[in-house]
Amino acid sequence: MLKTQGYTHQQIADELGMTKKSVSNLIMRYKNVNIVPAENRLKPQLSDFKPREMIKYLYDLGFRIENNEIVYYEKRKVKLEDIIN
Repeated sequence: MLKTQGYTHQQIADELGMTKKSVSNLIMRYKNVNIVPAENRLKPQLSDFKPREMIKYLYDLGFRIENNEIVYYEKRKVKLEDIIN
């Protein structure tokens, strides 16, 4: 992005805390790569996921399957005195 805005390799290196040679190598390596801004990327669709990926994703979010139903567990701190009283 900085390169397309007219910054030199040295200016980019200074900004990123890298050497000029490292910046030059990175620019040469990725010069033909098109970077799409996040707002323009397509959001994944349900059909993009394999069943195992979907299950793992939901599991990581706290969902579980119990008695053929999807349930959600929420981890929350509580005070013991609130439970007793």
